[in-house]
Amino acid sequence: MSPPRAPPQGAEVQPRYSKRFAAILVLALSIFTVLTVIIIWLSVRPKNLAYSVERSSITGYSFTSAGHLNATFHFLLRSKNSNRRVSFYCDKIDVKRRRNVTDLELSLTAEDVVVRGVVAENLKTERPSGDVKLEVKMSGKIRLKVGLFKVHRSLEVLCGPFQVPFSSSPKRFDRVTCDVDISL
Repeated sequence: MSPPRAPPQGAEVQPRYSKRFAAILVLALSIFTVLTVIIIWLSVRPKNLAYSVERSSITGYSFTSAGHLNATFHFLLRSKNSNRRVSFYCDKIDVKRRRNVTDLELSLTAEDVVVRGVVAENLKTERPSGDVKLEVKMSGKIRLKVGLFKVHRSLEVLCGPFQVPFSSSPKRFDRVTCDVDISL
């Protein structure tokens, strides 16, 4: 038997694992990861949170000719999680929970707030009608929990514009649904 031949001078020695094997391994791991994410997504089927303004009114309203506003704005903001396998956590909000529904009672007070321009004109003209057009914007940080995994996200909620009646007005408030955006 003859001894093994030495490679010719200047020729590259093939690595133990070829580039083809590495590419196949990366492709297989990628396919496995994508399939795992799809299976988890299909088993959880996450839905977005639903927010709505259930009640709203304005008390203690006064708007001076100098453009100073005094009022208390009352809102009942309702959050509904229709997911069974996904939990949402807001760490810095005191809430009343009922199953997957959370009610936020908000009383926002404006004391001697200076209002100018178009907003001041709108407040002056809308007062005799018995209601005022407002928007409610809420943002915060939330945690989503799926099984053992927790993910941190940003929450943006926009409700309105909608008509808010004064407490002395006979007009009633109609429920308003909100737009919800959960992002990185």
